[in-house]
Amino acid sequence: MTMMLLFLLSSLSALVMAVSLPNIIVRVEKNVISQCDDLKPSRETTPPMYPLAAVALFNIAPVFYWFNPEQGYLSGGLFLLSVSSYIDIVRRWVPDSVIFLFSGVSVYGVASGTIGPSPEEAFMATGLFVFPFIVINGFSWLKKKIWVFASGDIYIVLSIGLWLDKTTAVMVAGLSILLALLYGSVFRQPHFPFIPFLLFSFLMNGFI
Repeated sequence: MTMMLLFLLSSLSALVMAVSLPNIIVRVEKNVISQCDDLKPSRETTPPMYPLAAVALFNIAPVFYWFNPEQGYLSGGLFLLSVSSYIDIVRRWVPDSVIFLFSGVSVYGVASGTIGPSPEEAFMATGLFVFPFIVINGFSWLKKKIWVFASGDIYIVLSIGLWLDKTTAVMVAGLSILLALLYGSVFRQPHFPFIPFLLFSFLMNGFI
């Protein structure tokens, strides 16, 4: 019964965020529009709403915490990743404030010993985790003069890497890239949000 009430409350909150986030995103975009040319074509449009995606994403952290109450810090990280994923879905762009908040939580977790066996292990895992994304971006730039992964994706990748060890870093990186390739091939989408794939792969790491 308690679990059902938690799910209903979380779902209601998710729907509220699904309605309010598009307007918040537009306001943030207008604040940075003069500094980011990529946002100019979309500044007059309101991002679409995806209620089902919002319910699914924003329930991840509460459900995870329900089954893992000792992992409160990780649950907070998952919530920030979920917010980033939803914004990425509706706008293909994530505000710097959200990215830096997640980065700050990740760095503080490592520095305080809350996550990871040691800072050295965390930074080595981060290097392994980000390496394939840098390589893919490098080849793409040399061949087509475009980046496959945007700067926001790379910042999120660096932050997620701090939560992993060397083995899981390789697994999560490989899984996220593989899932994204499959999605792009099946749905024939050359451009799509990547952060949701990072979130899903990061979640799967807990069940492998």
